[in-house]
Amino acid sequence: MNIEKHKVLPVRDIIQLCVERNVSFFAYRLPKEAAVTVGIQTSDNKYAGFPGEKLSSGFVLSPFMESKRCSNRFIKADIWLSDKSIENFSMEELRKNMPAFSNILTFNDSRDIEESEDSYLQTVEKLVTRMQANEFQKVVYARQIIRPNCNHESLSDIFEALLGVYPDAFVSLAHLAGEETWIGASPEILLSNAPDSGFKTIALAGTKPDDETVWGCKEIEEQEMVRRYVENALTEQKIAFCQSDTYTQPAGNISHLCTSFFSEQALPLSRINDVVSALHPTPAVCGLPKEESLQVILDSEPFDRRYYAGYLGAVSPEGVHLFVNLRCIRLNTQGATVYVGGGITKDSIPSDEWKETCLKAQMLLRIIERCTK
Repeated sequence: MNIEKHKVLPVRDIIQLCVERNVSFFAYRLPKEAAVTVGIQTSDNKYAGFPGEKLSSGFVLSPFMESKRCSNRFIKADIWLSDKSIENFSMEELRKNMPAFSNILTFNDSRDIEESEDSYLQTVEKLVTRMQANEFQKVVYARQIIRPNCNHESLSDIFEALLGVYPDAFVSLAHLAGEETWIGASPEILLSNAPDSGFKTIALAGTKPDDETVWGCKEIEEQEMVRRYVENALTEQKIAFCQSDTYTQPAGNISHLCTSFFSEQALPLSRINDVVSALHPTPAVCGLPKEESLQVILDSEPFDRRYYAGYLGAVSPEGVHLFVNLRCIRLNTQGATVYVGGGITKDSIPSDEWKETCLKAQMLLRIIERCTK
């Protein structure tokens, strides 16, 4: 008996066409799934904020901290494509229905500095000293790594590589036409909410190479800070939830400590914005106390995070799936920028923290190098 091979979207061809036509679009694959979904905005080149109760299908891209220079974006899915719709799919019809927008000048950062190792170590040492003096408990200090030789011609290759390397992550691509593209593989759910699967979020922190079996006291304490924060935030929001034991979550070449919070009953759409605001930014990307650590980040990091450590994800009447924007790459006309950070506590050793950021960046940099040859 002949069994027809399962048809899948020609994602590479779709991405290439979207870039050529300069339309805004997104592509993603949920953790532990195989199917890739693509959404294309054909109506115009403008973006709105989170759609709220009147939920349109599309993709949310929210910054670490909203400002006039970096705001919430929503890529509307005027065209929604998935493996479920492949039987009625045609590249020829897609070309006919997709407009071509004129190029827009790309936004250039005024602060776009790759910090040296010496500078990083000095800053972390100062932060540790301040925490040992009880000024604050934790801060997530980040850095960026710039690769100017990478461009949008590598977009499909990078996306495909991430799909293969990070099966347990939310792999996504969000292209803001005329501005920039964010592509990454996030291990961290901010909020998942769907009628058929209920509500879920996680507390994720602590990092070790995937070949190490023992967690250190610093990583355990760091994750416990995030766990308590999420627990308190959900309690204050009066959400009834269950909580898992803490477990190890693989993420490519590294692992994290993770605790899941979940409910079989989905939240009403009217609650989503409030719950997201209560959770974001968690101590996993900011620190504790929140306001003090946020100010330290703004004062200390020599670059603007923009959408790094913000959140992103797919929304539709079928559900909301938002993830923290980690293990990510920003692509624009200047090249590729990789973003990595680490949780600094009073027990941090600066040289170890530097090594952790190198470990987190290692896989992404390998993929960029392989895809730009």
